[in-house]
Amino acid sequence: MASLRLKDLHPVYQTVSHEEAIAIADLGAQTYMAAKEGLYEAWSTTQSAEEGEKADLWRREGGQTMMEKLKERLQAGDAAAARVAALQSAADAAAARATALQASVDTEVERRLAEVLDSKQTEFELGKMGEISALRSQVAMAQGKEKGYALLENSHAAMNLTIESLQKELAKFKEATSTKSSYALGKLGEIELSDMLTKHVLPQFQYSEMKDMTAVKHMGDFHLWIVGPTMKHVKLLVDSKKYSSPVQHIEIEKLYSDVDGDESVEAGLMISLDTAICTKAQFQITKTKKNKPCMFLSFEKLDDGIRQEVLCWAIRSLVSIASVQERGKRDAIVEEMELFLKDLNTSVAELDVCIKSAKGVYDMLRDSKERMVARIHTCRVNCGLETAKDVITHVDAAPAAETRCKGTKTNGERCKSVRKTGGDYCSRHSVEEK
Repeated sequence: MASLRLKDLHPVYQTVSHEEAIAIADLGAQTYMAAKEGLYEAWSTTQSAEEGEKADLWRREGGQTMMEKLKERLQAGDAAAARVAALQSAADAAAARATALQASVDTEVERRLAEVLDSKQTEFELGKMGEISALRSQVAMAQGKEKGYALLENSHAAMNLTIESLQKELAKFKEATSTKSSYALGKLGEIELSDMLTKHVLPQFQYSEMKDMTAVKHMGDFHLWIVGPTMKHVKLLVDSKKYSSPVQHIEIEKLYSDVDGDESVEAGLMISLDTAICTKAQFQITKTKKNKPCMFLSFEKLDDGIRQEVLCWAIRSLVSIASVQERGKRDAIVEEMELFLKDLNTSVAELDVCIKSAKGVYDMLRDSKERMVARIHTCRVNCGLETAKDVITHVDAAPAAETRCKGTKTNGERCKSVRKTGGDYCSRHSVEEK
């Protein structure tokens, strides 16, 4: 049913409110119904019998027509209803098929979605695992780099300390080599004397011992324990000096102080490796304030081959003196040794004179021999016994170089000592070779 528009109604509807419009409409409807019934009755009463019959006929015909049309419409409606039912059945079947298909499609979609999701989840997890592995590797590398940086920093610091210490040592070495400082020379002397004591002196004395005291102040360089003639262990304090000039008196006083400072020391020995000892003769023995004997020994002008023998003789003499407990007897031994050394020095001086004289005689005899050989050769040539090309050969004494030891000193120079009979080395280097 179509709705009524206000503009199609009486204008009064447009001037009143909605409730009033409804009231007006209800009142109009009631008036219409009352008026319609009255008009229909009035029309019925006013029409003639013929008009009534016609009206009834028209109503019957109209009703019949309307009934036929209504039947047709009902038949058409029934057919339409049948078609609708068929369509509804088809639609229901289609809907069922659609539902089944939709369910199948949904199931397949869910399955495929599950597969795709699983695949994507797997790919995602694999990707994440790869990323996590890469991140772990990066973290491990970062941690390793941090540790490496720390190690490098520690190594760099240690290297800097090493370089600094080496630079200091190099500076000390340069200073020692450029200025020939007493410290560097002293260290070289200590090493040389330690080697001599260890390899040559200790094997000569049974039950002997040595202790390096170079790192301790006011204790000398070495302490020796030697068994004396009375089977008593005698402790000696040995002090080495390697100077480029004679050893000064202050070092002698220092030796006296070190010997008296140790109650267990019974004698002292100062050894100068390259120079003389000021105010002291070779093998001179003096006493400290506590009457302890001290001997002074210089290796100046002594060949390497006899230095060890001289050192052993000096130690043996000093031990013999220190082993004597009676002061008078000890003094007598010292005086006897001083007289012996004095006579020995005199004999050495005399031998030097003899050697120089013998060398002069040797030179004269050699020159005379050469002149005689040349004269004989000239005579034989003039007499036709030989030609000028012939050379008279003769066996001369072996040159001095052929009798020298083939060993080398600690400084690399050739040893000047005479080698032993039947050998190539002197007594010292023969022991080293063994």
